[in-house]
Amino acid sequence: MAKRTLRTALSLATPMTIAVVGGLTLTAGPAAASSMACANSSDQSCAGQNPVNCANPGTVRPDGVWISDANNHDGTVWGLQIFAPDFSGNQTEVGWIQLRWSPTCKMNWARIIFSHAFHGELSAWNPTLPSQTTWIGYDGSGNHFTPTVNGIAQACVGMQVYLQGVWRQWDFGYCV
Repeated sequence: MAKRTLRTALSLATPMTIAVVGGLTLTAGPAAASSMACANSSDQSCAGQNPVNCANPGTVRPDGVWISDANNHDGTVWGLQIFAPDFSGNQTEVGWIQLRWSPTCKMNWARIIFSHAFHGELSAWNPTLPSQTTWIGYDGSGNHFTPTVNGIAQACVGMQVYLQGVWRQWDFGYCV
């Protein structure tokens, strides 16, 4: 049986079967970032990609220093620690929001590493351009990410934070 995969740059969802016709199964799933890289700071052809195939990723700290995952031998979590009020009004750690970058793809994306059971909408954007967002829920894995934005231009990260379906706050992460 032949199997073909239809892909979309807008979805980071798990592939799913959308049709079975005459023994041909069609599935839909995330588009992986191609081997192409952003060409310059105004190139938007690299926006909206799934960063899973971007080689040599790392985190850009709020001070602009890039730390390659391959060189992070002690497992330090880089990024910006964010907090949100729980239902008692106490500030509770949400987790770490990160601006990710790949020198191979020349693309940025946002990632959140959760500490507690918050969820929300994670965003990455180039100023003056549309955001790339993903709605995420705390599912135990702790890592969630957005589609890509241009990594040559300035890039920013932020998150709308929810707790049990109730909006708690907007956390502006940082721009580099």
